[in-house]
Amino acid sequence: MSTNPAPSRAMAWHIFRKDWKLLWPLGIASIAGQVLLAALRHYSEPFSASEGLQATCALVTLGLVIAMVLLIVLAVQQEAIPGVDQDWLVRPIRRRDLLLAKVLMLLLLIHGPIVAANLLRGFADGFPFTPILHAALLSSYACALVFSLPVMAIAVLTRSVTEAILSALAVFFSLLLVRLLVLAILYPFTHTFDFDHVTDDTGVAWIWQSLSMAVLLLVTVAVVLLQYFRRNTRQARLLFIGGFLVFMFTPDLPWRPAFAIQQWFSANPDAARSISIAFDPARHATDAAAAHADFQLLTEDGEEKQQKKAENRKKHKKKSADGEDAPAILLPLRFSGLPAGLVLHVDHTALRLVDAVGNTLYHGTGHVFDLPFPGNGDGSALPYQTLQIPAEVVQQAADQTLRLELEYSLTLLRPHALPPLPALSREQRQSEAGYCASRIDDGGAALEVSCRAAGNVPPCISMVLEQAAGARRNPEKFDCALEYTPAPLQFSVDPFEHSDTELPLHDPSGAVHYPIDKTQLRDAQILISVYQPEAHFSRQLVIPQFRLRDWQATAPSTDGGSDAADATPPAGTSQP
Repeated sequence: MSTNPAPSRAMAWHIFRKDWKLLWPLGIASIAGQVLLAALRHYSEPFSASEGLQATCALVTLGLVIAMVLLIVLAVQQEAIPGVDQDWLVRPIRRRDLLLAKVLMLLLLIHGPIVAANLLRGFADGFPFTPILHAALLSSYACALVFSLPVMAIAVLTRSVTEAILSALAVFFSLLLVRLLVLAILYPFTHTFDFDHVTDDTGVAWIWQSLSMAVLLLVTVAVVLLQYFRRNTRQARLLFIGGFLVFMFTPDLPWRPAFAIQQWFSANPDAARSISIAFDPARHATDAAAAHADFQLLTEDGEEKQQKKAENRKKHKKKSADGEDAPAILLPLRFSGLPAGLVLHVDHTALRLVDAVGNTLYHGTGHVFDLPFPGNGDGSALPYQTLQIPAEVVQQAADQTLRLELEYSLTLLRPHALPPLPALSREQRQSEAGYCASRIDDGGAALEVSCRAAGNVPPCISMVLEQAAGARRNPEKFDCALEYTPAPLQFSVDPFEHSDTELPLHDPSGAVHYPIDKTQLRDAQILISVYQPEAHFSRQLVIPQFRLRDWQATAPSTDGGSDAADATPPAGTSQP
């Protein structure tokens, strides 16, 4: 057979044209679906789409996914790999040519339209060409990673659409069942296990997720190459099942190594060197409500997330004899050496209670909390941290002298102010947040602010409504997911990201009065700040003599807030 590459390219193109003649309706449906979806999303700009438009987009997306799945599977299976009676083996056709033809199909009928539709949408939205192209290419890569390549891998392992669908469902649900069984064995649902030890819904979740995606990419590419060049279906199927199992388990890897990796990405590690944590036993919170008053978490929907986590823990821990949960433990802390103007976020707290003979009575986590803009005055802050200890542990050891060990994973965030946005603005370009616009909601109770960018909107944004002269100001509102993903790994299937925030103007219940309401917006402006991680670091705090009963709140607490209190000299120090 000739080694001239020209006939090879001609054969690949010939196979692609043959597939197009057979499958052109699916190809047209895929292209039309991409264009229609981009048009619908553009129509909804700059604010989030209405429920009707969202339902329409969902239906179009479902139809598009079905069309693309059928297109990929049918195109690959025109020359099925399993078996020995295929025409392409008899002729014979080079396997490299066959693979190249299927890759052309993916590029020209799936990913080419994705990039083109996103470019048109970006131009229609007014974004510059360079960020649009960058975001569109990354979006196409994300689609290939989580959709096209896995579907192609399943297609090369099967001989028909029915076999592909049934095999995919069987493998997925079987592996999901295996995952649940393994987790149940390794992490039994007892009071010794806390679900916050994993990285889900935290800033470092990207580390194991990226590793998981890398496993998926390697497995799918390896399966495709193994089938086309070796045609070892049994080995390829085992590789796919094993690799997919690793892909499913990787996000469940523990917190500590993930945060150790995250520390390598600190922009300015020296900013945290002076920070220390101490236990402050002279400052006692006799009233749980007072200890938690007037505190707002930076994290997005922070209070709701904390309540959800608390409810999750309650489902898996035993009740005390009278059916009541034990009161929360309020731990008075002193943070010293805080840099002025920065925000300290406690990403994770691992705690361990050890009795006098060295036995671990309980290990779990403390609630997440933040110290907004610490470092004013003497550079110290005095929060209370909530430790939710299971009722049976408190009953068993309430009066014992225990050793409390805490390991804190913390992040310093540096705020950066963007140009002010008029309170009533149709659309204005913000350097880092993309295009932002605002409007009064239908009920007149809030000001809706929507920012969109080609690529990623900053994950942590704060907004505050004030009069232009600064005479009045409403409470600050945070839309902060605290996502620490490095810029090169920030991509998703949708290349245009949104950030929607509501700034309250009126409380229908009358419980809260806002200085600026909807009648005073003409001369008001929105101050926007974005928060970037400055340093990731850890601190350990050991309290050698600790009695649970001494630090119980007067009432059960389910939030993760903290509050500044009167200072007294610290009685313990942290270990860097």
